[in-house]
Amino acid sequence: MSTQSQITQTQVLDAISRAALMLERQDAAQSGLQLLLNEFRRSLLQTSGQAATTVLYHGKIKSYLLQYPSNYPDSVAALSSLLDHFVAAQ
Repeated sequence: MSTQSQITQTQVLDAISRAALMLERQDAAQSGLQLLLNEFRRSLLQTSGQAATTVLYHGKIKSYLLQYPSNYPDSVAALSSLLDHFVAAQ
């Protein structure tokens, strides 16, 4: 993260959207994650991008991925990594 020291909520929203769009609705685990990501996006917009919302959903997403392993697309790994960096900077 040396070239980009601070992750913005706009980047988080973009990563959420990319991850949600790439998920397979036919896969139960991916469909559930898609619902969680859509909830995250709505909550982030409703709270005007408060960092606490991102920290909360970071935990929810990590827990979901551990509870429901699946062959998630790379965009989910990218979102997870971005959230890890965002939360570490808080």
